[in-house]
Formats: sequence, C-alpha cells, structure tokens
Amino acid sequence: MSIKRKAHEMKEGNKKPKVKETQAPLDRSSSLNNVEETIEDIIARELEELKNSSQSKISKQASNKKGKQLFEAMEIGCECVIFVRTRLPIDPVDFVGKVCKDVKYGSQIKRSRFAQRLTPIVCTATANIEGLNRLFNTVLAPEFYNRGVPQTFAIRPTLRNHNVLSREDIINKTAKFIISAPIHDKTENNDMETTLTKSEPPKKEKIKNSVDLKNYEKMVIVECYKSIVGMSVVGPEFEKEYHRFNLEQIFTTKTTLTESTSISIDQISNLTHDDKSNTT
Repeated sequence: MSIKRKAHEMKEGNKKPKVKETQAPLDRSSSLNNVEETIEDIIARELEELKNSSQSKISKQASNKKGKQLFEAMEIGCECVIFVRTRLPIDPVDFVGKVCKDVKYGSQIKRSRFAQRLTPIVCTATANIEGLNRLFNTVLAPEFYNRGVPQTFAIRPTLRNHNVLSREDIINKTAKFIISAPIHDKTENNDMETTLTKSEPPKKEKIKNSVDLKNYEKMVIVECYKSIVGMSVVGPEFEKEYHRFNLEQIFTTKTTLTESTSISIDQISNLTHDDKSNTT
C-alpha cells in the first residue's frame, strides 16, 4: 500500500500545477475612450448623411427649377449680341426701363463693364411673314387696338444676318397694321348706334393712329437676328431720356452734366468772392 501511495504521489508531483484563470481588471479610462470615439464616429456619420441628403434635395430642387429660371442666357449665333430669356413676373420693357433709370439717376459709379445697349423683346417668332403677323396680334394689338384715342407711333427695325424680311417690308406691314387698328371697341359703337335716332345715322370712324417720327407716343422695336424676329413697344423715353437704351451713352451724358454743373458752381463762387474783395 505504501509503494502504491508513493507512486501516486510521484504522478501527482509530475503534473503541472493548474493556475486558476482570472480576468484582468478592465481599464475604465480606456473603455471610456473607446465609447467616446464610437459616439463621435456615429455623430460624424449622421452629420455626413444629413449633409448629403440636404445637398441631394438642393440639387433636385435646382434640377426641377432649371427650366423655370427668371433669367436664362441663350446662344443665337450673333457676334456681340447676348439674348437673355426672362420669365414672369419679369417684364422686359419695365426691367430695361428701371435699369436705364438707375444708370441715369442712381449711383455715380458705373456698374456695367461689357453691356452697352439693352433692347427689350416682349415676344419672338420665326422671321417670316407668318411670324411677323403673329407678333402683330400678340404685341401690337394690346397696345393700339381699342385704346379710345388715336396714338402717334414710330417704327425702328434692326436686321442682323437676316435676308428674308427687308427693312421696307417690316415698316410697311407694321404701319399698315397699326393704322388699320380700331380706336373704339365695337360693343361701345353698337351701344351708341342703338341710342341714335333714324334721322341721325352713325358716323364712320375716320380718326386713326398716325406716324410721327419725332414726337411719337409709342415706339415699335423690331429686331431680326438670323431666323428669329422679336418685337416690343416702348414709350417716348426711349430716345428723349435713355438714348435708345444705350447704357454707355446714358452714363457718359450724366457724368458730363455733373462736371459742367460743378464747374459752373465753382465759377459762381469765384465771382462772388471777387465781388466781396472789390467791395472791401
């Protein structure tokens, strides 16, 4: 029994002592740092997603409004001419008038480097007889038909790289359309006819619109560029105030006037100073 006990003890001694595995204590500071880093990553990722979503929304809105911009530059193939399409509520005639007014009565600093002249175009069509007649009904009829009083007008056509319509054709057809325009509405004439007695027949209207190249009330602008014709109607300020909407000439005239007035004021002040010195 003793020999077996010793052998058993020897076997037990040869075995490696078992070490109880225990988990090392966690470093709380490192775990907190890891938690903070993951939170920062999450926040950064969410911010990036929000940024991308907002940019995608903006790009979608821009793509949806791409065809609805207020101002859109268009290439017409003419040198030194830029055509800008406008949309409502922008009125080309009113817009050009306000720009010229600002140049003449506004700041003394010139704010246009390359734009020399602005020409408003209310409507465009194909540059042929059919297109011209379409512009008559769209642009001229609201300005000259049934206005109650006759109006004087002038016509200013401009042709560039165009050989279908001649200058004479444009002037003659436009003038014929305006002169033949009725001054009074037909319904008003019918009411007047019912009130008249049989002994007093209605008088035919002889008053018509007339041409006046110097003291006109309306100026009809016709612009032909290659295969496009455009038209608009402006007032007498076109030449009297705004030099045919030439921004360069408006600004030059304003600066020369201010310089002349300053010189005259200086001369008056010098004269008054001399008079005072002579009296003393």
